[in-house]
Amino acid sequence: MSRATSEENVAVVRGAIDDWNRRDWKAWMAKHDPDMVASPHRDWPEPEATEGAEAWFRRVQQMLEPWDEQRLEIDDAQVSGDVVVLTFRWVARGRRSQIDVDIPMVGNYTITDGLIKHIGFFFDLSEALEAAGLGPALSQEDVDEARKNTGEAIKLFETGLSEPG
Repeated sequence: MSRATSEENVAVVRGAIDDWNRRDWKAWMAKHDPDMVASPHRDWPEPEATEGAEAWFRRVQQMLEPWDEQRLEIDDAQVSGDVVVLTFRWVARGRRSQIDVDIPMVGNYTITDGLIKHIGFFFDLSEALEAAGLGPALSQEDVDEARKNTGEAIKLFETGLSEPG
């Protein structure tokens, strides 16, 4: 069993997303371990895990059915060990309704021996990062507070430099 680099793991996931968008199902399946598991978010309409690449393929086909022009757009990828945390958007148009959707999601893709072994889906990046062992993400409030404190510290430092000692 060889340990792949972070870049190789990200390439596997990006490749699977590209295969999805091109509907190249043979290439897409080749990136999934036959015994893989896909776990939807607990608030998804059907939150049961799907076991096996063939079953996951069938579920994906069912998900695609009511939509036209469906695609996944990658926003960012982070890595923790063998887990690629992928933020992306599911962009689609309803076949009958013609309603457009653009839903932000996060997928934790566990890569084993160059194949997708598990996918856990989330709607919240903090939850996904914590599940991947990257710890809780900072809230925007935390970031704003840190910026404010840093700005105040710089002002104090500059004031101390300009005063005679």
